[in-house]
Amino acid sequence: MIFTLADTSGSYISTVQHQIFCLYPPHKVLFLIRSGALNREATGSDEAMLPASCNKWRLVSQDFLKLLVRAIAPEGGEQWDRIKLKSVLLEVVAMGLQVEPNSALPTKHKLGINQWAMRRHCETGFLLKEMVVEPTGEVSWEKCGHFRLIEEQSGEEHRTLILHAATKCRTGLPDDLSSMSTTWSLIDNNSYTKAALAGCDGLVKVPCVQIFMKMGVALTPPLHRDAVGPGSPAAAKAGRATSSTEEPGLSGGTQSHVQRPPPPAPATEVTSAVALPTTHSLIPLPPAGTGGAFE
Repeated sequence: MIFTLADTSGSYISTVQHQIFCLYPPHKVLFLIRSGALNREATGSDEAMLPASCNKWRLVSQDFLKLLVRAIAPEGGEQWDRIKLKSVLLEVVAMGLQVEPNSALPTKHKLGINQWAMRRHCETGFLLKEMVVEPTGEVSWEKCGHFRLIEEQSGEEHRTLILHAATKCRTGLPDDLSSMSTTWSLIDNNSYTKAALAGCDGLVKVPCVQIFMKMGVALTPPLHRDAVGPGSPAAAKAGRATSSTEEPGLSGGTQSHVQRPPPPAPATEVTSAVALPTTHSLIPLPPAGTGGAFE
């Protein structure tokens, strides 16, 4: 990449820019240029930071989200330009980085967010590389959402498995579901909590998270922070315990780093869409007086 540095009184700026151009890959340099992070006059310049009102992922501008997704997944190319709605772009970023849209940002610095997103995208297994955006701008969430359906055939035996894309954990269906003669599909797969297995022409809908819990397989939910900056994410809302200095990562195909919740309560068998238990019916609440989320 060819660039010119002006020899002016701002020699510090030139030195910083020269180091960035030499140390960072071209797509990250392009992100820094477009976001204005290189056009600062001091290390604390407002141009290098997001506005004060942007403290959560859902509040970040559409332009910044598009620059971010191009920087961390440049192989997506022109398909990112097909996305015209900010809501869809936010779902793509949240899926790729495994963060809740309502979560606070890791930092307000544009360069810091870009660096954090690079590391996070690596931890999640480069999920944005699997993203498919249709010419209409819609994302094929059933194929590249939080969960995937896997059909296995062994002789005359056929099994349907559910895969969690971020951790690569998989599970079969409970007996009350596997015994049903129906074709299964995934709905609302752009949301970790709302994604559900659907069958029997929509009469049966079971949240994917609940199926994993019933089968005894623990998952790592998307990251949630209560406040901007370093420190531990909120454990209460995410439904898990975390240390005070480290944030939870993803297992990346193994379950050695997955924190397992307490054993779930017995689930009601699925007999119809009306009789299905809710997603929260299996999640134990902390006893009173123990410092729970609502105390």
